[in-house]
Amino acid sequence: MTSTRHPINSSLLSLFDDMKVFVDGEISGEGFEYRFVNGNSNVLLPQKEDGSYLGYEAYQQIFYAVEDYVDDPALRDGPEDLDEDGLRTAVTTAREALWNALTSAGYEVPDYVYP
Repeated sequence: MTSTRHPINSSLLSLFDDMKVFVDGEISGEGFEYRFVNGNSNVLLPQKEDGSYLGYEAYQQIFYAVEDYVDDPALRDGPEDLDEDGLRTAVTTAREALWNALTSAGYEVPDYVYP
């Protein structure tokens, strides 16, 4: 019996694209923050049968990491403030968790965006 793979929607694909270019160092933390806030803050996560959303926890990790990111070192005043390396680490971890959640539920994430 073959399992059916479902393509991810365009908003998730865009988020994976942005995470890839950031993790690969092609855009800065500030660039990723801008893209996330202006384009990926309303990603459509697939809804599960119980009403919860697939990958929600991973998406929240990205959301809070972007919220905690402070580009200017002079403005970082708390232990939760992230620099670019901290943001990159958080995005890398969340990207893997989101990919695992989606692929284990039968969604197909294109190879070119992960890993």
